[in-house]
Amino acid sequence: MRKKPIPNNPSFTHRNAVRSLAHTAGFFFWGLTNVQKSDWATWAGQNGITRPFPVGKFQQGYAGFLTVSMPLLMAGDNLSITPPGPIPIPTIVFHSLTRIDKDTIRLVFTPPPVGGNKRIYLRQAKPGPGHVNSTPENGYLLPFSDTNPTTPHDFTTHFQHLTGWNCRYWCGTQDTTGRRSVELQSDL
Repeated sequence: MRKKPIPNNPSFTHRNAVRSLAHTAGFFFWGLTNVQKSDWATWAGQNGITRPFPVGKFQQGYAGFLTVSMPLLMAGDNLSITPPGPIPIPTIVFHSLTRIDKDTIRLVFTPPPVGGNKRIYLRQAKPGPGHVNSTPENGYLLPFSDTNPTTPHDFTTHFQHLTGWNCRYWCGTQDTTGRRSVELQSDL
């Protein structure tokens, strides 16, 4: 007799929170005027964001809008009807990333100039024994820092990072318009 596969439950807290943010962003974008949507499409084209689907006049603008609006909503910032400046933004200089204990990662960096309205963020892959083979797409975003954070900054991780285990982290900078820097990768 063949066993039936056990279905996965797609409804867990993190996924539902991201779905809710995507719904909010979509509702906001499709309520914009056609001129505003065209502005977002132009911005997306200038920043290398392609149309996800071959049809739809405003799909490229929607992709560009989601590129900056999802990080904004995750950080607790407000959405904007006008596109921001070019991406990526200059990054804060990151010096070191160290594991303090199984639940805490410390990031040491050169602070941004005052008034820069930048946040730092850290994404974490699932840790495990042996070699870590992860891509940024499967990194879990940790809560953002406040704007203009002080160094060092401690992040509480999603997954415990046990002694002898390896984990990949990505750190970057985000401003209050949702634009991000190029991420730096670190294996601990």
